[in-house]
This record gives sequence, structure tokens and C-alpha cells, in this order.
Amino acid sequence: MPHPTRGETDKIEQARAIRRRVRLASGRPDGRCGKVSEAIAAELGWAYRWGHLRLLDGGICWIHCWNQRADGTMVDATADQFEERWLGDVVVLPPGDSRQANYSPAPRGHLFRIPRNRGQLRLLATPARLDAPFEPEEEELTTAADTPDGWTELGARAIQHHSGWALPDWIGREAGERLREAEAAGQGLPSRELEFDLDAAVQQRRRASHGQWTSPEWQETRAEGGGRGLAGH
Repeated sequence: MPHPTRGETDKIEQARAIRRRVRLASGRPDGRCGKVSEAIAAELGWAYRWGHLRLLDGGICWIHCWNQRADGTMVDATADQFEERWLGDVVVLPPGDSRQANYSPAPRGHLFRIPRNRGQLRLLATPARLDAPFEPEEEELTTAADTPDGWTELGARAIQHHSGWALPDWIGREAGERLREAEAAGQGLPSRELEFDLDAAVQQRRRASHGQWTSPEWQETRAEGGGRGLAGH
């Protein structure tokens, strides 16, 4: 990223100060992306955005919030929670920066369904629309055998269709397992439910390999006050 001007540095410091205040008030150790982005929108006038963020390791944060200025500049004030998987503490991406494509705002929802046909699994997707929960017609995305590899293939295709990105194999396996469970229950799988399940799986893998991330504000308060009155999730 280019070297920021003095005015740009002041704006970043304002966003960082808001982040600090919101996190301290929340009494929680996580990134608080939603609350921080809402506060920045209210105080600095930068539009609130939510959606997917594709990280440098190829994974996705399925539920993330950030801000966008009137000139198109994206500001991610809680990017610190992703550590080496993203671009730094407070990320500022000006218009034209190719890395803006890693942010997918307000992704359209889908309902996935898996009917069977002569031993084959059919992956059907129904997109959501603004004036009704879902469109009236389904689209067949692919078919696969009723095997573990087949379910992984279906999961990977569903995720690619929903996000627009080809993702690591393990995400396809997780998505395939969620689709299998929904099919066994005789239900469709809304993409929002799938996002929550995948986000939980991502966080679990991260904790297993790197431990639990906690915000610097949380760590500072714990050190100063012994954690009195604070509660995690």
C-alpha cells in the first residue's frame, strides 16, 4: 500500500481509536467487527459493509464487517484479528487496488437442495431475491455419486457458486458434510446456515493450530485490571 498522507494517518488513527473504545466497552476478547464498523459509520460517515473476506491463505471469513468511504476506499478497522492471514492492523484499500476483490459485500443468499436420481446426487440451488425469500426456480449445478468424495464435490461446487471463489479442499469437505446432514433430514440448506457452520469450523481449526486470538485491548485490560468484570464468548 502507498505511504499514507498526514490526513490519511489522522483518519486511520480516528478509526483505531473508535475500535479501541468499542472493544473495551464490549468486555469481549474477539474482533467486534460489526460493532466497530457500525460505530465508524455513525461517527465518521463511512458506509457500513458486511460480507465475505477471502484471506491470504485461501480461506474465507464468512461473516465480516468493514467500512467504505464515499470515494470507494475500503477501511477494515478490525483486520488485526486475522493476523498473518491478511494485510495488517487497520487495512486501507483505495479504489483500483486489486485486493478490494477479496471483499465480497452483501453476498446473495442461496438455498441448496440434494435430491437423488438413480444413485446420483443432484445439487440444486435457488437464489434469494429482495422481495421474497427465494426465486421460484432451481438451477442444477452438478451431480455426483453418493460417496464421501461425491459429497465433497457437491460441497465444493456449492461454495464456489455461493462465493464465486474456488476454495481449499477441506472447506469443500465441511460443506459437503453439512449438505449430507441436511439431505438426511429431508431439508434444504440455506447458505446463511452454511456460512455460520463454515465460520465455526474455520475458527476451530485456527484455535487448534494457533490458539485463541484475543484483541490487544482485551489483553491490556486483563493485564491492568486482572480481568474483573470481563467475560469472553
